[in-house]
Amino acid sequence: MFVFRDAGGFPLLVARGDVDVFNVDEFDAALVHLQAGEVPAVLVSLEEATFVCVHAFGLLASHTARAARMGREIVLVCPEGSFHRKVLRLLRFPHAIAASIDEALLRVRRHEDAVAQT
Repeated sequence: MFVFRDAGGFPLLVARGDVDVFNVDEFDAALVHLQAGEVPAVLVSLEEATFVCVHAFGLLASHTARAARMGREIVLVCPEGSFHRKVLRLLRFPHAIAASIDEALLRVRRHEDAVAQT
C-alpha cells in the first residue's frame, strides 16, 4: 500500500508492506504522481516497507535520476542498518538517502537555502 502525506511542506510517499511484482506498477504510478507538482523536492519513505523488489529499486533510481536532471530532488528515507539500506548500498545507489523523515527534511531545506543563495 502507498500513502501520500505532507512532511513539512514537501510531498511524502510512504510505502507500506511489500513492494513487489504484484504492485510495482502501482508504485511506479505513485512515484509519477508524487513528482507532478512544482516542488523542488519530494520524499519517499521505505521505513514501513517489509520487502522491496529489485525492480522497484530500479524504478527509484530512474525516477531519482530524472528528477535530478530537472533540478529537483527525491530523497529516500531508509533507516541505517535496515535491509533496504543494505541493498541500496550493494546497488551503489547514487542518490540521497536519509535515515529519517526529519533528516530528509533537513537535507532538502539545506539544499533550498544553498540554491537561494546563488
